[in-house]
Amino acid sequence: MKSAGLEGATLDRWVAKAEGIEVKYSTTQQYWRIDGTPENIHWAPHCDWSQAGPIIERELISLLAPKMGHLWEASYGDTVESQALCHGKTPLEAAMRVYVSIRFGADVPD
Repeated sequence: MKSAGLEGATLDRWVAKAEGIEVKYSTTQQYWRIDGTPENIHWAPHCDWSQAGPIIERELISLLAPKMGHLWEASYGDTVESQALCHGKTPLEAAMRVYVSIRFGADVPD
């Protein structure tokens, strides 16, 4: 499976792996972060800025707005010689895809 094609709960699971976070899959097709508190936290960095934002900032992931209705672009590394580049329907989808690709490579197991 291509890192650049991950989406939704599957993308969230790979981001959790990259972060070393334990998550549990629910019957509602969502992941819940298991952190030892009585209430688990819904884990969805592909659409939650409070979860993805710190990763984007820490990893120095760059975002480029879509041009003429196309996809968002996220890159990692020098903007001239990017080490990784991914696209997505949203800025968070693009950013989390590039994060997974820098941690695990262009292909991840199904």
